[in-house]
Amino acid sequence: MPWNPEETLAAAMQAFQKDDLEAADRLARAILQRTRDHAQAQHLRALVAYRSGKHAVAVRQWRHLAERFPACVEFHYNLAIVLEETGEVGEAESAYRRALVANPDWADAHFNLGLLLRRQDRLGEAADSFRRAISCRPGHPDSHNNLGEALLELGDVEGARTCLNRALELQPGLARAHNNLGKASAIEKRFAAAAGHFESALALDPVSESAWNNLGLALHAMGESDRAEQAFHNALAARPDNLRARWNLFTSRLKVIYRSPEEVVRSREAYLHDLEELDRTCRLDSPGAITEAAEAVGSTQPFYLAYQGEVDRDLQVRYGALVARIMAARFPSFAVAPRLQPSPPGERIRVGFVSRWFVNHSVWKIPVRGWVRALDRKRFRLYGYHTGHERDDRTAEAESMFDVFVQGPLSVESWCERIRADAPHILIFPEIGMDPFTAKLGALRLAPVQGSTWGHPDTTGLPTLDFYLSSSLMEPEGAEAHYSERLVRLPNLSIHYQPSPTTGVFLARERFNLPGESVLYWCPQSLYKYLPQYDDVFPRIASGVPRARFVFIRYGGGEGVNAIFRERMDGGFRRFGLSASEYCTYLPRLDAAEFDAMAGLSDLFLDSIGWSGCNTTLEALARDLPVITLPGATMRSRHSAAFLERMGIRGTTAKSIDEYVAIATAMGLDPALRAAASADIRKRKEILYNDRECIQALEEFLISQVQENS
Repeated sequence: MPWNPEETLAAAMQAFQKDDLEAADRLARAILQRTRDHAQAQHLRALVAYRSGKHAVAVRQWRHLAERFPACVEFHYNLAIVLEETGEVGEAESAYRRALVANPDWADAHFNLGLLLRRQDRLGEAADSFRRAISCRPGHPDSHNNLGEALLELGDVEGARTCLNRALELQPGLARAHNNLGKASAIEKRFAAAAGHFESALALDPVSESAWNNLGLALHAMGESDRAEQAFHNALAARPDNLRARWNLFTSRLKVIYRSPEEVVRSREAYLHDLEELDRTCRLDSPGAITEAAEAVGSTQPFYLAYQGEVDRDLQVRYGALVARIMAARFPSFAVAPRLQPSPPGERIRVGFVSRWFVNHSVWKIPVRGWVRALDRKRFRLYGYHTGHERDDRTAEAESMFDVFVQGPLSVESWCERIRADAPHILIFPEIGMDPFTAKLGALRLAPVQGSTWGHPDTTGLPTLDFYLSSSLMEPEGAEAHYSERLVRLPNLSIHYQPSPTTGVFLARERFNLPGESVLYWCPQSLYKYLPQYDDVFPRIASGVPRARFVFIRYGGGEGVNAIFRERMDGGFRRFGLSASEYCTYLPRLDAAEFDAMAGLSDLFLDSIGWSGCNTTLEALARDLPVITLPGATMRSRHSAAFLERMGIRGTTAKSIDEYVAIATAMGLDPALRAAASADIRKRKEILYNDRECIQALEEFLISQVQENS
């Protein structure tokens, strides 16, 4: 009976399907002994090698087949899959693309290519691949879900939500789509809605570490700290080595708001304990561990540490060392500073600014915009690196002001390559603490000289940053000990600030349900700026000013934070025999026109103690609103006092809590005092604006850094 290779191949395939890999390989080899170039037998041997974990063998065999049969889609596709698994990402991408040349309508190849591109943070290309997958196979829920996830990272929340809802129409039980809808709501700071979506995901997949982790973040933002902690523990129960969950757990020890001063102390102690444990146990002994650690960096940051009112240098140095160690392991070629080459005569000094906040945000409005506008372009060439996806009219303004302006999203590696290619002499990170990308990039050495400034007014703790630009009027004596960086005190306020024009909008007090006869104390800071140890100042002022009304802005992220603050106010006023409801008003978040109008309606600006107002104070002063402040031991507690000192106004700057209350009480009782203070501000506020002295000092400092490091 003649030998039939097709029958042998069929038997080999049947053995493979039964997971009898030895028999399948033996039969495939038998075919190849008689028909050396039998493509399907070679393909089967590659499948057996792949299933057996012999990826190098599988790659060799599929690469050979793909070269021999370039029109065979399956060979390219399988080669791409195994190459991706072995980390040969570039060749895997090429193989997927060759498969799509052979068959442009293969949905799986488009989908897998999209996943590969997304893992490289090539989000726009990934989204295009998912769209093509959907056009080839409209009913594939995972394609809609992954397109939605890519759009989320590109900042298109509404487009993402449409895709994710379509994924759920196709597969109502798709937990990942619920999880991504939660992320969409979290981006919009609708944390209660986000938590609902994460809980829906967990009802479908109770061991989803991603959904538990995201639920923990949402609950923490809502002020529900105990539930947040449990959610992170559940994520760790699903996978004990989940570094992102451990990272989020340790940063969540820093609560959004506190019930008591004792809780602040306990929070700080728990944070230190968890930081030390994470530092001790963070493994960087394999490529996978290093990648996961680097992805965790910046996912959450110790943002709320600065709001505890303490000097944070020791904690930040420990944290910064951990972050720098991880990022150096992940990107070793960017962990060592490039040499600063001597500049040819006449060459401009290249200065880069790395920030997510080239938008209508205080980081752009206060330190960065004025510096960029005023620096001498004959001596400096300026680079703006916009790590965010957001754009508005301020983004367009920024783009027009820089010599070179680059906007993401880009991967960390792509940002590193781009910045290194531009070869800035000096790189400035206006803030470290709010944006994941600047946290990652700031922990590397992308320029010979690097520094930060007070967009987030606390030391970064990063050993990769050399200097910290600050204000001589804001820094207390001995403040050098507060920073891991070299403290540079620029003259006056350190900023070349130009106020935004007031809106001119007038709104009656009735618009905000405020009694017309009240003395309005404007308290517009985020509620987490108000530390519990200073709660008594409000009822003490109210005891002396019967018509006092304190106007706060509610926290928009969740009612848990608002509830805690209200409980504190209720308790504080009760201790003085008063009812907080008669003295405190809590407004919802206001748009810019309403916010400005509210400042215009108010009688006094009552500065927060421990972390003073900055942008809000400048806007209040633009309205000639008297500011009462108490400077503290840190730079961030002295913004308002510095503004007043710069104007030569000292009568509303207190030296103690008692004096703060006394000033607020006296001015609340005396309209003539308020009118005189307002007139004083009106005469003197221009000195706050367009300060050339600090620009000259900044230019001299930047030049000195190049000279010293050449």
